[in-house]
Amino acid sequence: MSKTGILTLMVLMVLLFSFGCSSAEGAFHKAEEAVTAQNYDQAARYARRALLSSYRQEANMIIEYSKYGDNMLHAAFWEEDLEALKYLAGIIYDINATEDRFNSPVLVLAAAWGHYEVVKVLLEAGADPNYGADKDGYTALMWAAKNFEEQLEMVRVLLEAGAEVNVKSKHGETALKIAEQYLNPNIAALLKKHSADIENVTSYKKAVGEGDWVYYPNWEDDYKVYGLKSYGSSTTKINDDRSRHLNIAGDWIYYENIDDEGRIYRIKTDGSGREKISGYRSWGLSVSGDWIFFENIDDGDKIYRINLDGTGYQKINDDRSWHIIIEDGWIYYKNFDDSSGPGYSFYRIKTDGSGREKIIDDSAGQIIVDGDWIYYIVFDFDDIDNHQRIYKVKTDGSDLKRIGQDWSSHISLSEDKIYYVIGSEGENIYRIATDGSLREAVNEDRTGYFDIVGEWIYYLNRDDGYRIYKIRTDGTGHEAVD
Repeated sequence: MSKTGILTLMVLMVLLFSFGCSSAEGAFHKAEEAVTAQNYDQAARYARRALLSSYRQEANMIIEYSKYGDNMLHAAFWEEDLEALKYLAGIIYDINATEDRFNSPVLVLAAAWGHYEVVKVLLEAGADPNYGADKDGYTALMWAAKNFEEQLEMVRVLLEAGAEVNVKSKHGETALKIAEQYLNPNIAALLKKHSADIENVTSYKKAVGEGDWVYYPNWEDDYKVYGLKSYGSSTTKINDDRSRHLNIAGDWIYYENIDDEGRIYRIKTDGSGREKISGYRSWGLSVSGDWIFFENIDDGDKIYRINLDGTGYQKINDDRSWHIIIEDGWIYYKNFDDSSGPGYSFYRIKTDGSGREKIIDDSAGQIIVDGDWIYYIVFDFDDIDNHQRIYKVKTDGSDLKRIGQDWSSHISLSEDKIYYVIGSEGENIYRIATDGSLREAVNEDRTGYFDIVGEWIYYLNRDDGYRIYKIRTDGTGHEAVD
């Protein structure tokens, strides 16, 4: 063959190759369009023709995941294929689509499983941080707040993407309440500071009693304070502030005003005399004697105290503190600057700021102090058979022992009995003696939160649309509260 013939053949081969590549690249773009249009069989056909293009890797992803149809993105997530997920997030028809199995978008699933990189990728691709939730109403932000390995950066990117802080789950929980319950203090601090409206969260102590009356934040009226006659059905609205952490002293109800970023107010039990008594943002106020103790959000959750009339501020400690409890001249609290043990250590300090000491290293959930004993629920994520069990220890840190065998939540003490919601038998209220004996059911309803006032337990009945019920501590007198 002449030199001219060889040159001509080479030109033809280059042209054919270029045409083939161009045709393959065209097929690839058609494959992407077919994915977006939900024509998955067509997308796979075009993708196979595109394997000779420079988009071979992406074409293989389309071929692999197009067989899952509308669940392409979910399939890539379950396969832990981050590269495919990054690519598919930009071409699927709906990045917020849910699947039948969990009825949740991938963003919620990624937050629940603690996959920060996936959450970040999805948000960058345009996923809606407020779309979708699981069967219990947990959003992506709630799951990030709940995660056992504290996912501070995940929460941060969700907030920066516009995640709503004040949304409640089907159980009335919020991201801040969940972060508090699952011992994620950095997340809680970020949530508190991120929103000008400090979250609508009531503490474990939701109701307070005085005489024949119980006072509580009414969640059906946006957490305004109401009074309920203990032995009747008479209710009275006390204030118009969204309120949390109620305490009562004499004729006054002390509370944190959510509408004023958690600053402390007081109002008389007849609804008169409302006044603001503190300029600091507060969390977890507790009245003891002539003093109000609280965690000062504006000073890194350090404990402060003021007089009942709002005068005489004093700083008590320099620890980041949570769940303060006042008992016999001592303040008991979780120290989130000390995680030297398996969890955040439990401390106490005298109410005048002296005598600071560590009691236990256990990562404790809810805590009750009564006389010489502390009762608490242990958080032990490394040992499922120990997690959420009830323990007791003396206030000096000695004689630690486990007294409850049930998976327990929300404990309360009345006389010599500990009351708790059981997690393994329909979420009924049970009680045990403080030495661990007895164990008996108190009610037969699936129970949300509860409080004990006098001889009555007030609780949310999950079997009756979270309506308030009451029952005596001995299990008699079961009835709905009007």
